[in-house]
Amino acid sequence: MNVIENQQLWFDNVLSYRARVEKDSLGDMIRHICDNISVLGLEITDNIVVAVSEETDEPKQTILGVEIIIPVNKPFKSNCHYVFKPHFRLENAVSLKYCGKASDLPKMNKRLCEYALMRQYSPLTGVYFSIKQICGNEVVANAYMGINGNLL
Repeated sequence: MNVIENQQLWFDNVLSYRARVEKDSLGDMIRHICDNISVLGLEITDNIVVAVSEETDEPKQTILGVEIIIPVNKPFKSNCHYVFKPHFRLENAVSLKYCGKASDLPKMNKRLCEYALMRQYSPLTGVYFSIKQICGNEVVANAYMGINGNLL
C-alpha cells in the first residue's frame, strides 16, 4: 500500500449531486453524468469526485449513499437536483491510488483508516474518490481522506 501524505483537492465552481445508487451501478451513473452535463450548459473542468456516505445491504443488492462533486466551468443556479458550491477544499489528506471495479471503491475507506490509525492520525473527513478514468465498470481513481496531522 503506497499512501502519499500532505495531499489536497481544490476546486472552484462545483456541482454537487447527492443520490442513492445500487452499488453495481455507480460506474454507470458517473458515466451518465459525464455524457449529459452539457444539457445544463456546463463543462467538466477536472476529475469528478465521489464520496460514499453510507452503504446499506438490502435484499439482493447493496445501496450506496453518494455525493458526486463535479468541477464545472462556471457558476450556476442551484435547483432541486444539483447544488452549486463556489469552492471545494480538502487539505492535509492522505491519498492512495485505486484501479478496479467502481463498486469496490468503498473498500478504500478501510485501507486509509488503517493507515491513519497506524500513523496515529485522526480522520477528519470521509474518503473522497477523484475519478481519473472510467472504462465500463472499471475505474482508476485516487482516494483522499482528510486527517488531523497533530500528535498531542
